[in-house]
Amino acid sequence: MPEFIADTDGTVCNLQWSDLADFTQGYLEAMLFTNTSCIPMTEWHTEESREQVREGQADGDLPNDAGFGDLFPESFEAAQMDCIAFEHKAHDLLMQAYAQDYDRKQAGRDFWFTRNGHGVGFLDRKELEGPDCWKSFGSPKVGDPRWQEYVTARDDDLAHKLDAVARNFGEVYVSFSEEDDDSSPTGYGFIYLQ
Repeated sequence: MPEFIADTDGTVCNLQWSDLADFTQGYLEAMLFTNTSCIPMTEWHTEESREQVREGQADGDLPNDAGFGDLFPESFEAAQMDCIAFEHKAHDLLMQAYAQDYDRKQAGRDFWFTRNGHGVGFLDRKELEGPDCWKSFGSPKVGDPRWQEYVTARDDDLAHKLDAVARNFGEVYVSFSEEDDDSSPTGYGFIYLQ
């Protein structure tokens, strides 16, 4: 499978990609990765493409060549505020994670993946795992005498704590749109929806 490389060209709110915090870069990269379709911007509004999207054959809500510079300023600000709010709410947990060689960009990606239920995220990072509960408790089943003790130990690691904070932020969506003003150099852009 080819590596996804986000289009980081352009400016939004007078900021270039390199001006963004690593956490925000990771978050926006994951947003683009999980929402990119197989349809280019030049074909996005054709009837054939719209039909592919309606029928679920396009796999994403953004053209395959949409990137950072296509993000509407208001949408960028909303995404950036979500990143700042998460980093504030999970500050102590993130500091512990970063001390264990967990990467800030990966934390941003994991915030996007986890809050939107992509089946990957904080719970999949070895750096965030706590003590090996399987060795201590075996494989208890619900109702076993040690089940609650196992759950308490398992849920006390950084991965589960960060996962819980991210899920409390709720899901967000992106949508590709045409704008009548010049807020996007292409005349198109995408909207970040709460």
